[in-house]
Amino acid sequence: MSTPYQPYRPQPPFQPLAKKPKGKGCLIAVLIVVALLVLGAIAAALNGGGSKASSTMQPANRPASSSTSQAPADAADPTGLSNNGWTVTTFNMKPDGAGSFGATARIVNGTGADKKAATFTLTILDASKNIVATLIGIASNVAKDATVTVDLVSTDPYKAGTYRYAFQVNASF
Repeated sequence: MSTPYQPYRPQPPFQPLAKKPKGKGCLIAVLIVVALLVLGAIAAALNGGGSKASSTMQPANRPASSSTSQAPADAADPTGLSNNGWTVTTFNMKPDGAGSFGATARIVNGTGADKKAATFTLTILDASKNIVATLIGIASNVAKDATVTVDLVSTDPYKAGTYRYAFQVNASF
């Protein structure tokens, strides 16, 4: 017996599978970080009331009075600035290479709990308490009583000088 005749049916041309977009998870993480930084800057602007600093401000190179728990701060080491359980232990301010303010700070989680993330704002003020620059940074996965290094960034043009500082925790969860 022979097989019945079947007409020739050409196969459709090969079509490669559509490529899956790569990096969406990374893109989402970057967008979340940017959103947190923008929200932190907005909160700092609203809380700062425009051009005056908040109550965590400390004068540069002057000791704090005995009625406050804040320590003196200067451009090299504003230790003791704290807010909501987070404390700056060291601070190094410098231009960021693009002409804007930049800084690196070591910050201790003294909140009494492990934190998944926290956003910070460090406001730099002149002698008249006018805002010179606002720097923002973020830390993640910080254990209780641990110290984390935070890079603080700004778009404000760098100007060397003697400044006053205000430190604020925008969010901590």
